[in-house]
Amino acid sequence: MRRLTGPSAATPAGHVPVLLHPNVVEEYVLSTLFDNLDGASVAHGESAFRADQFGSGTPVLRDDMELAVDPLRPLHAGAYRVSGEGVPARPATYVEGGRLVTPVLDLKYARRLKLPPTPVPYAMDVVRFGGSGTAELSEALHGSALLVLHVLGVHTQDAVSGDFSLSAPQSLRVEAGEARGRVRATISGNLFDLLRRQDTAFVSFEGETTPGLLVRCHVA
Repeated sequence: MRRLTGPSAATPAGHVPVLLHPNVVEEYVLSTLFDNLDGASVAHGESAFRADQFGSGTPVLRDDMELAVDPLRPLHAGAYRVSGEGVPARPATYVEGGRLVTPVLDLKYARRLKLPPTPVPYAMDVVRFGGSGTAELSEALHGSALLVLHVLGVHTQDAVSGDFSLSAPQSLRVEAGEARGRVRATISGNLFDLLRRQDTAFVSFEGETTPGLLVRCHVA
Protein backbone atom coordinates (compact mmCIF):
# COMPACT_ATOMS: atom_id res chain seq x y z
CA MET A 1 0.00 0.00 0.00
CA ARG A 2 1.29 3.47 -0.84
CA ARG A 3 1.79 5.28 2.46
CA LEU A 4 -0.08 8.55 2.93
CA THR A 5 2.35 11.24 3.97
CA GLY A 6 2.38 14.90 4.79
CA PRO A 7 3.59 17.60 2.39
CA SER A 8 6.84 16.70 0.66
CA ALA A 9 9.59 19.07 -0.33
CA ALA A 10 8.12 19.02 -3.84
CA THR A 11 4.63 20.07 -2.73
CA PRO A 12 3.99 23.61 -3.97
CA ALA A 13 3.24 26.19 -1.30
CA GLY A 14 -0.46 26.79 -0.75
CA HIS A 15 -1.48 23.33 -1.97
CA VAL A 16 -3.66 21.32 0.40
CA PRO A 17 -4.95 17.71 0.56
CA VAL A 18 -8.02 17.24 -1.63
CA LEU A 19 -9.85 13.93 -1.84
CA LEU A 20 -11.72 13.52 -5.11
CA HIS A 21 -14.78 11.29 -4.77
CA PRO A 22 -14.97 8.41 -7.31
CA ASN A 23 -17.71 10.29 -9.17
CA VAL A 24 -15.27 13.20 -9.70
CA VAL A 25 -12.50 10.80 -10.73
CA GLU A 26 -14.80 9.33 -13.39
CA GLU A 27 -16.26 12.65 -14.51
CA TYR A 28 -12.98 14.54 -14.80
CA VAL A 29 -9.83 12.42 -14.33
CA LEU A 30 -10.81 9.36 -16.37
CA SER A 31 -12.73 11.31 -18.98
CA THR A 32 -9.64 13.49 -19.56
CA LEU A 33 -7.37 10.46 -19.85
CA PHE A 34 -9.74 8.77 -22.29
CA ASP A 35 -10.05 11.97 -24.34
CA ASN A 36 -6.28 11.89 -24.77
CA LEU A 37 -6.18 8.14 -25.43
CA ASP A 38 -8.82 8.37 -28.15
CA GLY A 39 -7.38 7.03 -31.39
CA ALA A 40 -8.72 9.90 -33.49
CA SER A 41 -7.12 12.48 -31.18
CA VAL A 42 -3.80 10.65 -31.22
CA ALA A 43 -3.82 10.19 -35.01
CA HIS A 44 -4.63 13.86 -35.65
CA GLY A 45 -2.09 15.21 -33.15
CA GLU A 46 -4.86 16.57 -30.92
CA SER A 47 -3.86 14.56 -27.84
CA ALA A 48 -1.42 15.15 -25.00
CA PHE A 49 0.10 11.81 -26.08
CA ARG A 50 2.02 11.33 -29.33
CA ALA A 51 1.57 8.23 -31.46
CA ASP A 52 5.25 7.33 -31.09
CA GLN A 53 4.95 7.23 -27.28
CA PHE A 54 2.70 4.15 -27.37
CA GLY A 55 4.78 1.02 -26.84
CA SER A 56 7.96 3.07 -26.48
CA GLY A 57 8.44 2.35 -22.77
CA THR A 58 8.62 6.08 -21.97
CA PRO A 59 6.69 6.81 -18.74
CA VAL A 60 4.08 9.56 -18.95
CA LEU A 61 2.49 9.00 -15.52
CA ARG A 62 3.80 7.70 -12.20
CA ASP A 63 5.49 4.33 -12.69
CA ASP A 64 2.87 2.32 -10.78
CA MET A 65 -0.25 3.64 -12.53
CA GLU A 66 -2.49 1.43 -14.62
CA LEU A 67 -5.55 2.04 -16.75
CA ALA A 68 -7.32 -0.97 -18.24
CA VAL A 69 -10.73 -2.25 -19.30
CA ASP A 70 -12.46 -5.62 -19.11
CA PRO A 71 -15.79 -5.58 -20.98
CA LEU A 72 -16.28 -9.29 -20.23
CA ARG A 73 -17.10 -8.67 -16.56
CA PRO A 74 -20.57 -10.18 -16.06
CA LEU A 75 -23.55 -8.11 -14.90
CA HIS A 76 -21.81 -4.76 -15.40
CA ALA A 77 -23.36 -1.87 -17.31
CA GLY A 78 -20.34 -1.62 -19.61
CA ALA A 79 -20.10 -5.33 -20.35
CA TYR A 80 -20.47 -6.65 -23.90
CA ARG A 81 -19.33 -9.55 -26.06
CA VAL A 82 -18.91 -7.84 -29.41
CA SER A 83 -18.57 -4.14 -30.25
CA GLY A 84 -20.87 -2.35 -32.66
CA GLU A 85 -18.16 -2.80 -35.31
CA GLY A 86 -18.01 -6.55 -34.73
CA VAL A 87 -14.76 -6.54 -32.72
CA PRO A 88 -14.81 -9.31 -30.07
CA ALA A 89 -14.58 -8.00 -26.52
CA ARG A 90 -11.44 -8.74 -24.50
CA PRO A 91 -9.52 -7.30 -21.56
CA ALA A 92 -7.07 -4.59 -22.61
CA THR A 93 -4.53 -2.35 -20.91
CA TYR A 94 -4.08 1.22 -22.12
CA VAL A 95 -1.54 2.39 -19.51
CA GLU A 96 0.74 0.04 -17.58
CA GLY A 97 3.42 1.11 -15.12
CA GLY A 98 2.82 4.70 -16.17
CA ARG A 99 3.69 3.80 -19.79
CA LEU A 100 1.38 4.07 -22.78
CA VAL A 101 0.46 0.67 -24.23
CA THR A 102 -2.22 1.50 -26.81
CA PRO A 103 -4.73 4.19 -27.69
CA VAL A 104 -8.45 3.37 -27.66
CA LEU A 105 -8.90 2.28 -31.27
CA ASP A 106 -11.90 1.63 -33.45
CA LEU A 107 -11.32 -0.10 -36.81
CA LYS A 108 -10.71 3.13 -38.74
CA TYR A 109 -7.98 4.48 -36.47
CA ALA A 110 -6.51 1.06 -35.80
CA ARG A 111 -5.79 0.87 -39.55
CA ARG A 112 -4.48 4.44 -39.63
CA LEU A 113 -2.10 3.88 -36.70
CA LYS A 114 -1.27 0.32 -37.80
CA LEU A 115 -2.26 -1.16 -34.46
CA PRO A 116 -4.85 -3.79 -33.42
CA PRO A 117 -8.34 -2.48 -32.57
CA THR A 118 -9.13 -2.32 -28.85
CA PRO A 119 -12.20 -2.61 -26.66
CA VAL A 120 -14.10 0.61 -26.12
CA PRO A 121 -15.13 1.37 -22.50
CA TYR A 122 -18.88 1.91 -22.72
CA ALA A 123 -19.22 2.46 -18.95
CA MET A 124 -16.79 3.16 -16.12
CA ASP A 125 -17.72 0.03 -14.15
CA VAL A 126 -15.56 -2.11 -16.48
CA VAL A 127 -12.56 0.24 -16.21
CA ARG A 128 -9.70 -0.50 -13.82
CA PHE A 129 -7.70 2.52 -12.65
CA GLY A 130 -5.17 2.27 -9.87
CA GLY A 131 -1.63 2.15 -8.59
CA SER A 132 0.61 0.14 -6.30
CA GLY A 133 -1.87 0.25 -3.42
CA THR A 134 -5.24 1.62 -2.40
CA ALA A 135 -5.72 3.29 0.98
CA GLU A 136 -8.83 2.93 3.11
CA LEU A 137 -11.11 5.96 3.35
CA SER A 138 -10.53 6.26 7.11
CA GLU A 139 -6.77 6.40 6.53
CA ALA A 140 -7.08 9.05 3.84
CA LEU A 141 -9.20 11.28 6.09
CA HIS A 142 -7.24 10.87 9.32
CA GLY A 143 -6.03 14.47 9.09
CA SER A 144 -7.41 17.58 7.42
CA ALA A 145 -8.65 17.48 3.85
CA LEU A 146 -11.27 18.79 1.48
CA LEU A 147 -13.60 16.03 0.27
CA VAL A 148 -14.86 17.03 -3.19
CA LEU A 149 -18.13 15.31 -4.06
CA HIS A 150 -18.98 17.09 -7.32
CA VAL A 151 -17.40 19.56 -9.74
CA LEU A 152 -18.69 21.96 -12.37
CA GLY A 153 -17.07 23.08 -15.61
CA VAL A 154 -15.48 19.81 -16.74
CA HIS A 155 -16.41 20.47 -20.39
CA THR A 156 -14.55 23.82 -20.35
CA GLN A 157 -11.17 22.38 -19.26
CA ASP A 158 -8.17 22.00 -21.58
CA ALA A 159 -7.78 18.22 -21.78
CA VAL A 160 -4.53 18.39 -23.74
CA SER A 161 -2.57 20.59 -21.33
CA GLY A 162 -4.17 19.04 -18.24
CA ASP A 163 -4.61 22.46 -16.63
CA PHE A 164 -7.82 22.69 -14.65
CA SER A 165 -9.83 25.11 -12.55
CA LEU A 166 -13.04 23.48 -11.38
CA SER A 167 -15.83 24.83 -9.22
CA ALA A 168 -16.53 22.41 -6.36
CA PRO A 169 -19.80 23.60 -4.78
CA GLN A 170 -20.42 20.29 -3.04
CA SER A 171 -17.40 19.76 -0.82
CA LEU A 172 -16.88 18.89 2.83
CA ARG A 173 -14.17 20.18 5.15
CA VAL A 174 -12.78 17.20 7.06
CA GLU A 175 -10.73 17.47 10.24
CA ALA A 176 -9.46 14.50 12.26
CA GLY A 177 -11.61 12.18 10.18
CA GLU A 178 -14.86 14.06 10.81
CA ALA A 179 -16.87 16.28 8.47
CA ARG A 180 -16.98 19.85 9.80
CA GLY A 181 -19.28 21.43 7.25
CA ARG A 182 -19.98 22.19 3.64
CA VAL A 183 -17.52 24.30 1.66
CA ARG A 184 -17.89 26.04 -1.70
CA ALA A 185 -14.48 25.97 -3.32
CA THR A 186 -12.53 26.11 -6.56
CA ILE A 187 -9.75 23.58 -7.07
CA SER A 188 -7.00 24.12 -9.62
CA GLY A 189 -3.75 22.61 -10.83
CA ASN A 190 -2.49 20.34 -13.59
CA LEU A 191 -3.90 16.83 -13.84
CA PHE A 192 -0.84 15.26 -15.44
CA ASP A 193 1.40 16.72 -12.74
CA LEU A 194 -0.89 15.22 -10.08
CA LEU A 195 -0.78 11.80 -11.75
CA ARG A 196 3.03 11.87 -11.71
CA ARG A 197 3.37 12.87 -8.04
CA GLN A 198 4.46 10.32 -5.44
CA ASP A 199 2.11 11.71 -2.77
CA THR A 200 -1.00 11.20 -4.92
CA ALA A 201 -2.89 8.18 -3.55
CA PHE A 202 -5.81 5.97 -4.55
CA VAL A 203 -8.55 5.63 -1.95
CA SER A 204 -11.22 2.93 -1.79
CA PHE A 205 -14.88 3.90 -1.33
CA GLU A 206 -17.36 1.23 -0.28
CA GLY A 207 -19.69 0.27 -3.11
CA GLU A 208 -17.65 2.07 -5.79
CA THR A 209 -15.72 0.32 -8.56
CA THR A 210 -13.59 3.42 -9.21
CA PRO A 211 -11.22 4.62 -6.46
CA GLY A 212 -11.13 8.12 -5.11
CA LEU A 213 -7.96 10.14 -5.59
CA LEU A 214 -6.12 12.00 -2.82
CA VAL A 215 -4.15 14.85 -4.38
CA ARG A 216 -2.55 18.11 -3.36
CA CYS A 217 -3.73 21.09 -5.36
CA HIS A 218 -4.65 24.72 -4.94
CA VAL A 219 -7.95 25.47 -3.22
CA ALA A 220 -9.69 28.84 -3.26
